[in-house]
Amino acid sequence: MKIATFLLVGAIILTGCSSSTNSVSAGTGRFLCIPESHAVTIPLSGGSDSGFDPEGGGYGTSILIQAEEVARLIPGFKAEIGVGSNVRYQSLYVMLSPRSEVERDPLIVPAGQTLEESESLARVESDAFNWPVVEQTEAGPIHWGSCADRFTRPESFTCMRDLLIDDLAMTYPIHQQNLHLYPEIDSMLMDKVKDWRCPSGKIPIEH
Repeated sequence: MKIATFLLVGAIILTGCSSSTNSVSAGTGRFLCIPESHAVTIPLSGGSDSGFDPEGGGYGTSILIQAEEVARLIPGFKAEIGVGSNVRYQSLYVMLSPRSEVERDPLIVPAGQTLEESESLARVESDAFNWPVVEQTEAGPIHWGSCADRFTRPESFTCMRDLLIDDLAMTYPIHQQNLHLYPEIDSMLMDKVKDWRCPSGKIPIEH
């Protein structure tokens, strides 16, 4: 599904989509209640995986954080990036799914595949359209997400980051030029999950 995911995320960010109504959380509980200002609903099948073709169904509700808000919260984040002859807004469309649909076993990383944009990330060679990325930790490599080359000039790539928070998976797009800021983006999303916890709902953070 990930080829479609890259295309779908771009279309959503460019055109927008309908909001869903969610109660604002009190910051406690084991469910996620997304404020109406950030909630979007779109028919989307599956979460994210290294093959771009998951069988899961996700939760049907996602989070949209406009590029201007991300840039305000994260110094150095580029809200607009030139891709070929076009300018793309780097809003975050965050897809939500159960952790089990996204979590992957770590992959063996050949030497010399560390990404220039972040020393903690390494590329895993693949014959597929996208290539898996792992995060180097003291305990060894762990699944980070995947990236895909864009057929533009100058050349660039876009990634889909799989962030795991308890039993919840959050998958969001990040361009090569913002890749070094993924820890800050992760932290921002973790803060929002903490603030948006609620006692009941359809999106469990913990089971």
